[in-house]
Amino acid sequence: MGFVRHGTAVENMTSNHRGIAAGSAFCWLYDAWVKGNDERGIAALPTSARVVEVGCGGLHSLGYLCDVAPPTWTIYSIDPYIGAGRFAAWVKTAHEMLGDVIDRVQFIRHASPQAAILFEEESVDAVLIDGDHDEDPVRQDIAEWWACVKPGGYLAGDDCDAAFPGCERAWREAFPDLVCWGSTAVVRKP
Repeated sequence: MGFVRHGTAVENMTSNHRGIAAGSAFCWLYDAWVKGNDERGIAALPTSARVVEVGCGGLHSLGYLCDVAPPTWTIYSIDPYIGAGRFAAWVKTAHEMLGDVIDRVQFIRHASPQAAILFEEESVDAVLIDGDHDEDPVRQDIAEWWACVKPGGYLAGDDCDAAFPGCERAWREAFPDLVCWGSTAVVRKP
């Protein structure tokens, strides 16, 4: 079949959720993991799903995930929070913006590849990668997290487009028949 892209990132954008002035082109995917999306060929995850978001940045998409996911899901957020004052600022923002749902999330302060080894093989229902956008780190993230995804589960990544050519190359190399919805790559494990 080969690589297919449907629409643009802007067409899939959700913005200003929970008062966090940021946008995410993949929040539609979180809705699909909850309810399913026949048009995009995505089945709903089980009621006891384990879901990982790699790279939580400004918390916009993580807040969205917490708001739409059933309370029976286990949600992990992976980010090293590297940079002067970044972690302290993030903690303040997390408590201000996600205070009512923050206890639903298990935060892991590690780089993505080191965090992936904390999970057993085929133990996670879905992973969204939105961390480092350079080609080699994305390639490593794909390899490490793909091993963690259960059969029938999903590996997805954001910014798989011309704005991040290394990111797109890594995804297309790993999955030649990749389907992207805007800038979001989505692969279901057989």
